[in-house]
Amino acid sequence: MVGLEEAGEFQIDNSLILSLQACFSTRPPTGGSHEGGATPTERAPESNIPHDTPCDAPFRTIRPPPTSRALPSQPPLPRGTPAPEERSYDRPGKKRASHFQPDPLKLQESCRRAGCSAFAVDWIISTFMYGVTTEALLRVLERKETDEMNSPGGFEPHQAYDGFISKVGGRYECGLCKEGKRTRWKHKKDAPRHLRKFHFGLADVCKDW
Repeated sequence: MVGLEEAGEFQIDNSLILSLQACFSTRPPTGGSHEGGATPTERAPESNIPHDTPCDAPFRTIRPPPTSRALPSQPPLPRGTPAPEERSYDRPGKKRASHFQPDPLKLQESCRRAGCSAFAVDWIISTFMYGVTTEALLRVLERKETDEMNSPGGFEPHQAYDGFISKVGGRYECGLCKEGKRTRWKHKKDAPRHLRKFHFGLADVCKDW
């Protein structure tokens, strides 16, 4: 009887050992000690993706927040560098159009009181001898007229309005504007519109309103 009891206890102990071995074999390794010869294991980094996210969901990257960096200031210009040329042009609504004056003599006297260029004031009578019109302002001058004109404008005149402007540097300047407030253009063809509207009262009138 003693031998059977000992044999039964031996069988029970073997079954417990087998069940414990099967249990430990299913658990993932959590790490070991270097002293026992076991290979140490590292824990995998946790993912920020939620567990309920489907496998076919599109991958999204997380951008870092934009940093507020101060823009570098523009370096100063070296000595001797010419300053940028100031632009002068007619801004819409900044200046009222002049009233139409059909009498060339009264128009000339008005421009003289305004402090206009002496040559431009004298040229009014020659230009509008037969009436203050746009056609007279844009009329092409004859060769005899240009020779007798002696224009101080700094360029060779071809049309009547050339007597009201002068070339200063690389730009054209209005001789009927006040000194220190004269309008300038890069192209000479921009002068007639200014002269018609602000000096001769010949601006186009909108009739659609």
